[in-house]
Amino acid sequence: MRSWPPLVTWTAGFALAALAALVKGPQAPVYFVAITSVYLVWRRDWRFLFRWQAAAGAAAFVLIIALWQIPFYMKAGWDATVATWSGLAADRIHLRGVLSHVFTYPVETFVCLLPWSPILVALASRETRALLLPLPIGQGRGEAVLSQSNVPSPCPLPAGEGIGKATTFLFTAMLIAYPTVWLAAGARGRYFMPLYPLVAVLVGLVIERCSAASRGTYPRRAWHQFLLLWGTFIGMCGLLLAGATLFTADLSARLYQPRWFGLAFAAIAFGAVYLLWSAFRRPNRFAPLMGVSAIAIIAALGVAGFMMNINVARWNNPTTAVAELKNQLPPRTKLVSFSPIEHRFAYYFGDPIAELIWPRTMAELPPDINYFCFMRQPGDTAAARKSGRGRTEYTTPGTLPFAWKELMSICVERQTYGDQRTVVLGRVVRPLRATVSDVTKPQFRRADTVRQSIVR
Repeated sequence: MRSWPPLVTWTAGFALAALAALVKGPQAPVYFVAITSVYLVWRRDWRFLFRWQAAAGAAAFVLIIALWQIPFYMKAGWDATVATWSGLAADRIHLRGVLSHVFTYPVETFVCLLPWSPILVALASRETRALLLPLPIGQGRGEAVLSQSNVPSPCPLPAGEGIGKATTFLFTAMLIAYPTVWLAAGARGRYFMPLYPLVAVLVGLVIERCSAASRGTYPRRAWHQFLLLWGTFIGMCGLLLAGATLFTADLSARLYQPRWFGLAFAAIAFGAVYLLWSAFRRPNRFAPLMGVSAIAIIAALGVAGFMMNINVARWNNPTTAVAELKNQLPPRTKLVSFSPIEHRFAYYFGDPIAELIWPRTMAELPPDINYFCFMRQPGDTAAARKSGRGRTEYTTPGTLPFAWKELMSICVERQTYGDQRTVVLGRVVRPLRATVSDVTKPQFRRADTVRQSIVR
């Protein structure tokens, strides 16, 4: 990319920022402009920052956004446009809970960056940072630490200006971007994910430098501690899963792991421990590659295998329940929802479900409506029930003004745990009579089927 013309560089950067903005919102262009500008100012590269090619890139950004924004504005109006760009950010930035967020968010970030985040702790040492600073070749402590190493690097990196530019940009990106999510009390851990690729590059550089540092230095000890940490943890996980699979059926069931997978995971884990031990005891040019590969394989197997088995076992699939409900309703039934309904239920139901306001009087119930549905959520009471979705959430009374019969309640959560959100299917009792009924409490007290309820 160093040989790219400035026009291509700026246009590509702004174009990607525009596409990211259409997906993520203002976070992408703000990060791109702020990080790039601060980095160029820090390096005093005024000629690259203030040139017509940068303005051409900004024009490409505006053009890409306009292709979507103008039709959206013409269709949805100004209020929807403002809400699209700033509504979610405004919801997340507030003072409530900011102190606790300042302490918990770094921990959450550290956990989300596992298994690589422990090696970044080495950056707390000046000795490690010296390996990444933009020092001229042959000068400074960083070059001295590397020159004394007896471990040739498989991918030698210069200790001077080349790696210095890269690490300066990476540190600039972290320092600019992280406070935007760290100090926003409503920010989630995933909001920092756009910077994960840059963190990955930084992790790779730290591993490269620490593993090639000379014996007796802190960076080399940090690399050994990293290997020992994950070697011990992976070995314990392998022993636990193997023991649970072979000897403790109850524990294996609680872990949701098939026996064949438990044994395969344990075998691969023991192989990974051997590679990590070899990288620790017999350092050579392939030791970093062996260590990183072993950890990466176990991490991938843990997410795509171990955690996938847990999620599949706990997954709630409403397809069958919704299909049974739909098949047992009378032909040509016009189903409506009182206030917004869960999108998963509407998707699996297939047919259009007209949305009506929550009826507060019998007069607000259309005369041709016999079957309806609504959301029942944890915490609902007769005085108030949650309605709406996302930023448009509001409350309605938790009662209906007419007699009705509950036919079915379908859980719409993706996983089964604790209190569940459900879609309730109800039938209006005809002839219509006035009564006040609490819809937040299930009517069923015994096993019953939809067809039996409908017949009644």
